[in-house]
Amino acid sequence: MNRAVGWAVLACLLVLATAAGVPAWRYGLWDDGEPGPGLFPLIACGLIAMAGVAVAVELLAPPTAAAMAQAEAESTPTPVRLAATMGIVLAWPFLLQPLGYAVASGLALVALLLSGGVGALASLAIAGAAVGGSHLLFVTLLEVPLPAAWWL
Repeated sequence: MNRAVGWAVLACLLVLATAAGVPAWRYGLWDDGEPGPGLFPLIACGLIAMAGVAVAVELLAPPTAAAMAQAEAESTPTPVRLAATMGIVLAWPFLLQPLGYAVASGLALVALLLSGGVGALASLAIAGAAVGGSHLLFVTLLEVPLPAAWWL
């Protein structure tokens, strides 16, 4: 992706994050000792904005020849990669009930990362951290039940 497109996409993401953050703030962040309806959308908007800052730093760095060659090789879309990503994203909600949140999400994340070119060990580590972190956040801290496997 060339730099101009990168800046345009970054600007669009930041505008959308801001546009979604304003009503989230108005919904209320905390209500009677519990998270309000605007807290999680505002957190998501903040995470998008923080990721935008990281992307901006990367866009400001001068590209090296090796980085440009690697980006070109990685950004070449293939029908197989597209089909794999679409299949995983479409299958994940249907796997939540029979497998439960942890197993279904872990499998989906590992499959997405592997199809994106991430190594097996890194994929397992990232998926484990993401599933574990989301379980800690929702089940332990916020006491929000996540789908459990039918056998549990």
